[in-house]
Amino acid sequence: MAYTLPRHGLAVLSCIAAALALAGCGGGSSEAEAAKNAPKGVFISTSDCANSGVLDHDTCSKGVSAAISEHNEKAPSYVTERACETAEGTGRCERSIDTRYRRRLIAYFVRGGEKPEGKALYVEPSKDGYVDLKKAPYLESDATLTFSTQALASFQQHRGSKKYKAQSSFAR
Repeated sequence: MAYTLPRHGLAVLSCIAAALALAGCGGGSSEAEAAKNAPKGVFISTSDCANSGVLDHDTCSKGVSAAISEHNEKAPSYVTERACETAEGTGRCERSIDTRYRRRLIAYFVRGGEKPEGKALYVEPSKDGYVDLKKAPYLESDATLTFSTQALASFQQHRGSKKYKAQSSFAR
């Protein structure tokens, strides 16, 4: 004799199956949501980041290292300083190890979480903050970001600079 589920039993099983299916769909968004809500900020060094109290030293170190790697691998480079300054702005270039010129790395965006991340940041005089290589803004007015006092001071110093010639902090 075959057993058949009563109507309400079938409805319950349908609801459970639907809930399980939806739970499987949301896995990626919870990871993205966790990254979005992870502590993050703009800093000028690993020490500046760790001293902020927002992120621990290990996370800061990983984030800053990722940002430096991004800068070294992806920042546009130019044969002459003049070509760099024409493209990037007067006083905004540095000489790289390979004797080419590229935009001066000024600060780092660091996000904590399960997979810490970092982005190289550059001064954008027309904004009240920094931009990354894709020109995405990191603005002081963004309440979701922590800006260290040193990152704000560095921005102000480089924003108004017409010919800032000091070495960037990572290249030493």
